[in-house]
Amino acid sequence: MSGDVSGETAQAIGQFLGANRVVTGQFIPFGDSYRWRFSAINLETARVVSVVRLNVRDDSMVRSLMKNAAPIAAMSAFDQGMNYLLQQAYDAAIGEFTQALNRYVGRV
Repeated sequence: MSGDVSGETAQAIGQFLGANRVVTGQFIPFGDSYRWRFSAINLETARVVSVVRLNVRDDSMVRSLMKNAAPIAAMSAFDQGMNYLLQQAYDAAIGEFTQALNRYVGRV
């Protein structure tokens, strides 16, 4: 899993929240820095309308921000759960949402 949220998943979340667009992102450790990638998705069309990529040096502020961010594994499980939910595979969705919560415990 790359950490990306699929267009369909973003669309479902946006409809649930009543939003027009959603911004998704991923943070990839890369040597002594991080590669950050953010995408803005139009929820009516499920198309990416903007992408921003940043290389950020690792320092105490970045580590503090990353420490408080949800683990990528939890976001990945949540994304997979949303995909299952859209396919009406409810048992599989519940399993993925449970994994997401278990992976997030202790982070809040």
